[in-house]
Amino acid sequence: MNTHGKSCGTCSLCCKLVYVEELQKPAHQWCVHNRPGKGCAIWGEHPDVCKAWQCGWILMPQLDERWKPERCGFILRNRFESQQLVIDVDPAKPDAWRKAPYLAEIRSWAKRSVAARQQVVVCVGRRAFGVFAEEEIDAGVLPEGVFPFLAYQHQGQLTRPVVLLKREDGTVVGQVPGAFRLRTPS
Repeated sequence: MNTHGKSCGTCSLCCKLVYVEELQKPAHQWCVHNRPGKGCAIWGEHPDVCKAWQCGWILMPQLDERWKPERCGFILRNRFESQQLVIDVDPAKPDAWRKAPYLAEIRSWAKRSVAARQQVVVCVGRRAFGVFAEEEIDAGVLPEGVFPFLAYQHQGQLTRPVVLLKREDGTVVGQVPGAFRLRTPS
């Protein structure tokens, strides 16, 4: 894939982080068909999910080489029809997203996402973090089939960010609240 002058090149971090049902490849484990620095050994016959993969770094022209997954230690993808920008971090580098320049830009995305009704979520293995303009909330290790959704709870003049834990059918099974703050006038 080559978009905006970018290509995978030697990067294959998606081949580690992404779950591929057709290959019975778990998330966060290298695909048996990956050849480090060379790519996929079954290229051309690889599963449709791999062919359809959309790397956020390649798709986002504003991201420079520092954001290339093999360099930064995470991949960017959309989930739930682009409602969420998900940052999947390599569990071997769990704090990669917190380093400069990444965290400042991720917080900037979170701030802009409120108006666009989008969300920014960081996943390190099954551990999820909701990224809000005000703070990051550690939602903990989520069970299979449970996903984080970001929201705000309002109580009088106070508001706080909260990570709702939902099943795929939308059932809320828990929540992790952030700190209360005075509501700012809209």
